[in-house]
Amino acid sequence: MRLTTRDRLRYLAAKVRYRRQTIIPGAFRISVRRTPLGAELDVSDLVESLVRQLAENYADDPEGIDAELARIAELGVAAENERHLDGAGYAEHERDSLVEQFVDEMGGARMRIGGAIFTILPETVRALVDEREGSAR
Repeated sequence: MRLTTRDRLRYLAAKVRYRRQTIIPGAFRISVRRTPLGAELDVSDLVESLVRQLAENYADDPEGIDAELARIAELGVAAENERHLDGAGYAEHERDSLVEQFVDEMGGARMRIGGAIFTILPETVRALVDEREGSAR
């Protein structure tokens, strides 16, 4: 039996009502659960993958990784010292650029969502939020 997208959404909505958590399969799992303020997306699989890649990169080049992380930390301190400049300083922008480059070198933190998941994820989140708002009335 082949389920339609509508049937999948109904299944997920029912699952959400009873278990309060739905796992959406993909390259990296996304877990969705209801919270008092709306919904929470758990992308632990993606983060764990990045940490594993960081460990592998460190094993290959400990001095290089150490230097990059130290530079990011230095720029973090400098950014704190530039708070009074209201975004006019260089450190925060440079730090953010280095962090983005560092993460991209490990495979990136973007999750491609396509196919049925493209429809299921927003509907699941909407169902959780609607359920919360309905129970608050």
